[in-house]
Amino acid sequence: VPPPPARAYQIELFEKAKDRNAIVVLGTGLGKTRVAAMIIEHVLKRPENEERVVVCLEKNRNLVPQLKEMLDAYFYQENDPDFIGGYVGGDSVRMPQWSDLKTLHRIVVMTPQIFYDGRMEARDEGQRPLADVALLMLDEAHDAKKEHDYAKLIDLWRGERDAGVTTAQLPQILGLTATPAWADTPEATIVKLQALCEKMMGEIVQVEDKKEDMEAYTNETAEWLHLIEERGGFVTCFRHFPRILQQLRLCSVIIIVGCALAPRDAADAHPLAEL
Repeated sequence: VPPPPARAYQIELFEKAKDRNAIVVLGTGLGKTRVAAMIIEHVLKRPENEERVVVCLEKNRNLVPQLKEMLDAYFYQENDPDFIGGYVGGDSVRMPQWSDLKTLHRIVVMTPQIFYDGRMEARDEGQRPLADVALLMLDEAHDAKKEHDYAKLIDLWRGERDAGVTTAQLPQILGLTATPAWADTPEATIVKLQALCEKMMGEIVQVEDKKEDMEAYTNETAEWLHLIEERGGFVTCFRHFPRILQQLRLCSVIIIVGCALAPRDAADAHPLAEL
């Protein structure tokens, strides 16, 4: 089943971020994953990336299969079960050696700790740790602070850049964030994100030209909450949904949405319809 057409504001974000290091800021449920999938597809089509892989990182191992499923849905035409690989570590699916992994998959979804530890081993063996990566996607990029593995990976990227490795030889960095719980106010958070962007020589990307299109979908989400309230749903949880999901990393609230509201049509039933 093909994914639904991209929304106007998603196309705006794609055009702004497709060829540069960027942190895409977009609210929960408005389609960050769709924007990321479009950028991944664009990056993989570049001739210089024919033998390089895209690495997508989820800091919570429970979200790795979910992201892989959504990317599988977008790249459904590939007809290759190994096009996208998902690895969380410590399970029955043993992750191949990096040399085999980059041959087996075009896209790899994993946790940042697994990726960072593996790249440190490569550096200790005298290899360039990011040489075979075309794009490095960091979901919830606002967590790239202090000793988080995201921050270490950006430091690794910057270290190679400062050592003379050209930008073309380094992976493009794509950060995604919806509800950054990094500072007391949204304004203070943006300041911190800007500092992060400066380190990775990138930009913050937000919807500017297509705000009306985005607001239409934002209002639709608000209507869902009103409908759930009428049906006696867990309204308090939904009003604070972004912060609950940020702090607890639980998916049970999403299940409640699925139970309360049937998909409006076939397009809305697609895994990328609201993510």
